[in-house]
Amino acid sequence: MDEKEQKLRLTLEKNLQKAFKIVQLSLVSLEATLKDSSAKVSSLVNLLEQYEICHAVDQRQIPFHNSFPDLRLRLLVKLSTDISDKQDELRRMM
Repeated sequence: MDEKEQKLRLTLEKNLQKAFKIVQLSLVSLEATLKDSSAKVSSLVNLLEQYEICHAVDQRQIPFHNSFPDLRLRLLVKLSTDISDKQDELRRMM
């Protein structure tokens, strides 16, 4: 192997080492993002389930319907806001 080939080989090895370090750092970052986002996804799923149940309930079945006729609507708005906020949080993580 002549001197030119050795220099090319060393340059290639250095570039591969740099690339490997970048991949390792990216993997650590992705694992942290996955860990953080899992809790937020679970929370989002919970909020969506609450919204679905609240949306499906007959208002007349709510015990305080006469005292608070807009209770279901207010809860749906609150859940919608929370769902939107959680989606925004997830978008910012990506």
